[in-house]
Amino acid sequence: MRQTPVRLPYLLIGTLIALLIGALIAAPAQITQAQTTTTTAIPTSTPVFTPTATLPILVVTPASGCYAPLQLRIGGLVVVTGGVNVRATPSVSGVLLNYFAEEKLVRLIDGPVCANGYNWWRVAGVGEPGWVIEGTPGRYLMEQAPDPGTTGCFPAREGIAVGGQVRAITGSRVRDAADPGALVITVAPPGSLMTVLEGPRCWNGLNWYRVRTRYQVTETLIEGWVGEGYPGEYWIVGGVGAASTPLPCAHPLSWRAGTRAAISYGDGVPRRLRAEPSVSGALVLELLDGVAFEVIDGSAVCSGGYNWWHVRILTTGITGWIAEGTPGRYWVELIVR
Repeated sequence: MRQTPVRLPYLLIGTLIALLIGALIAAPAQITQAQTTTTTAIPTSTPVFTPTATLPILVVTPASGCYAPLQLRIGGLVVVTGGVNVRATPSVSGVLLNYFAEEKLVRLIDGPVCANGYNWWRVAGVGEPGWVIEGTPGRYLMEQAPDPGTTGCFPAREGIAVGGQVRAITGSRVRDAADPGALVITVAPPGSLMTVLEGPRCWNGLNWYRVRTRYQVTETLIEGWVGEGYPGEYWIVGGVGAASTPLPCAHPLSWRAGTRAAISYGDGVPRRLRAEPSVSGALVLELLDGVAFEVIDGSAVCSGGYNWWHVRILTTGITGWIAEGTPGRYWVELIVR
């Protein structure tokens, strides 16, 4: 039997067709992969933003190294916050004079001075005067005090004027600021004269005058502030008015001849024994606290708003006149009636 021969050309053609079909089937996957790769590799024209670190905000200060100082006035009052040092010089290395643990009312007497990057002001009114830091924007250590003219004072006394004189009715404390909490410079003895330089200034319900007077018993003149007092208990009186208009006296103490008493005061000012019953009488002797005396005459003499007693000092026998003081502020204390 004769076999039919296989034709080689048909076999080759079939093989090529099969290979071509396989290539067509595999081609889309290769093209897709190539397109994906090409797309990610092509650079874009859009700029890429890269975040940078945030820069600190700087506040530019003047070449002097200090911020512009607060608009404060020399002679004005300010409130200083607690936790502030008071130094002898405007420097962080200055000698420490004081420390304000709590809020204080003080008066500006000098400044501002730029040092160590701070504005410094010299203040007075609490302890020894010294320099304090103003602070910096956002953390100031002082501020302007309220207007002292709005704190409800009684009308100022007539007869007291700048350039005139006032006389101390009681031992008047002379302070370095118009404030009852300010430093006491000296105490003007009863009857002493003071020259008025400024005022009245109302503060904490009290009228104040800046005066010039003697320092204690010396001839040295100092300046400071004295309070006027209140209706019914004034501490000073106009010098001219006092000379021309007699001042009334309170009812005298119930003493008689032979009554024994002693000097008594708490303001640190010795009382004065005078040759006449008057604040202008010649000074005989200064009497310290506790000095005992005996009343010579049984009736007091009213002069200058005071009741005066003619007395004899027990230890020395020296005689003279002494004022008893005023109700609530007597300068004598009974020993034996």
